[in-house]
Amino acid sequence: MAQPIQDIWKRFEDLIEKADDPNIKLLIEALKVHAELTNLRLGGLPHEIAAILGRQPK
Repeated sequence: MAQPIQDIWKRFEDLIEKADDPNIKLLIEALKVHAELTNLRLGGLPHEIAAILGRQPK
């Protein structure tokens, strides 16, 4: 995993750890899960775009 993404996950973990309110912790965890899913979905996008462009006539 790329270092900038690892840094983002670490920041989420730090925020979760520092939050005093359980509702805030839950909200931050939900945001982290959303960011992880978005990262997974966008991670394959360059390969999908290349495959689509490779099939198109020039």
